[in-house]
Amino acid sequence: MSEIRTARLRLRKARENDLDALHAILSDALTMRYWSTPPHADVETTRAWLAGMIDLPADTADDYVVERDGRLIGKLGMWRTPEIGFLLDRAAWG
Repeated sequence: MSEIRTARLRLRKARENDLDALHAILSDALTMRYWSTPPHADVETTRAWLAGMIDLPADTADDYVVERDGRLIGKLGMWRTPEIGFLLDRAAWG
């Protein structure tokens, strides 16, 4: 599935132009405190992470970026199904 829509959110496959928005989220220590990797120290780390997200084999994972009102606010997906994870920009918390 390439896109999921709810009343408030759009979940879609990642694209290369998501880099800056994802880096802002993935470099935030508070957002990343329960994630499996430390915050991204530089944009090149996020670039490699995004490339991996875009190129994920369908039988291994199913990842989406999360948009609200046209703004990327996070990422969610399944890694080695059935493990589910998500990250949301702190501005979207609450």
